Amino acid sequence: MTTEGNSPRPGALPVALREIQDRVRGRSDAVLHEGLADIGVDFMLEHVFQKVVPAAFDPSSPAEPRGTVQFVLGSPAGERAWALTRDEQGLHARAGSVDAPDATVQTTMVNLLRLLASEKTVAAMMDTRDLHVTGREDLVRALPAWIRLPA
Repeated sequence: MTTEGNSPRPGALPVALREIQDRVRGRSDAVLHEGLADIGVDFMLEHVFQKVVPAAFDPSSPAEPRGTVQFVLGSPAGERAWALTRDEQGLHARAGSVDAPDATVQTTMVNLLRLLASEKTVAAMMDTRDLHVTGREDLVRALPAWIRLPA
C-alpha cells in the first residue's frame, strides 16, 4: 500500500505475502489508513481476499479443522465483512456476512494487514484483544497454517 518512505501508491497491488510485508512493516496506522483511503477499502479487501489469500493458500496444510470464519473489519470507511471457508476443496472467500459462521473475527483492516505482513500473530492479537473471536477459536488459530503465516 505504500512504497518508498510514507507515500501511498495505489498502483500495482501486492499479491504475495512478502510484498505486503514490504509495504506494511514499519508504517504507522495513519500511513496505512491513508493508503487504504487512496486505494479504497473495498477494493483492497477484495484484492486481499480474492487474490492474496488464495495465492498464499497452502494445500498441504492440515485439512482439519474445517469451517467458515467471518471477518468483521473496522476501517475509517466503516465496517466490512468477508468470510473464509476451509473445506475439502480448499479455501474460499466471499464478500459480505454469512449465516451462522463457525467463528467470527472482529478487528481492524490495519490489524488484518499487520497479520498478513507477519508483523503480528493470531495468538498475540488474541492475547492483546486486537483480534476478538467468537465461536470456534480452533479455526482462527488454524488460519496461519492455511496461508503460511507464523502462528
